[in-house]
Amino acid sequence: MSLRALLTLGLVILPYFAYSSAWVKPVSQGEFINNYYTYSVDSYFDSNGNSVDLPQYKYTKQEYNPYLEYGWNEHTTLGLALSIIKEGSNSIDEDRNIDSVKIFNRRKLYADDNFSLSLQAGLNIPIEYIKGKALTTTRIIEADSMLNAGYSFEHYNNWHYVQLGIGYRVRSPYYSDMVILDFDLGLRPQPDLQFLAEFTHYNSINNFDKNPNVNNYDLSKLQMSIIYDFVPDYSVQAGFYRHIGGRYTGGDGGMMVALWHRFNYELPEMDWPWDELTQ
Repeated sequence: MSLRALLTLGLVILPYFAYSSAWVKPVSQGEFINNYYTYSVDSYFDSNGNSVDLPQYKYTKQEYNPYLEYGWNEHTTLGLALSIIKEGSNSIDEDRNIDSVKIFNRRKLYADDNFSLSLQAGLNIPIEYIKGKALTTTRIIEADSMLNAGYSFEHYNNWHYVQLGIGYRVRSPYYSDMVILDFDLGLRPQPDLQFLAEFTHYNSINNFDKNPNVNNYDLSKLQMSIIYDFVPDYSVQAGFYRHIGGRYTGGDGGMMVALWHRFNYELPEMDWPWDELTQ
């Protein structure tokens, strides 16, 4: 397995669970988020978790990640996300255009005034497969589920939240499946400003120690950002993220910016084929 393939593998999951939430959207309300990530790396974590410098190698990546979620009914939020990437190194530059599509269904299990519990299931599908091409060892369909618990609380007349999630990702037949842990903390010092801290850990569970070179990896990532609501329906977000630990994946980190748009759109009355599945 090449070093470039190793680094690429660990990076395609960066925004994958960024918006998995304990709360469902209100009926007919939605959110459209335009995310842009940059990444630059000249080190990686080896199979023992040690950071190794790569003085003769430089890998860069840019990713545009449009994300949409919509409150289908009082129990269900549906979502769609695209991954459009450009990556390269000091020896090669490559445009991949649309890399993958993710669809998900978030189901409310319990909610009261402060606490919420939800289960989110999703599929990440490489664009090559949608175009009719065969799956490969570097382009597979991934299925995941995430159980999220969130608690919101009021302090100094502003609302804040804390959220904990645990998930499982199926990456067979080529890769090891993964357990995912996620912790988010959102604090509002004033009504239109939020500080957001996100920690995510991805842990391969099958044969990693015996076969560290077969596209299996561990990764711990920390992201810090600020979200500013500059008008009622729009927000801007800016921050940075860092790979703070891992095994057999890229180190270092990058920057991110995003534009959020909240909207209300009531779908026409009709019998949708999946209504029975989302009640």
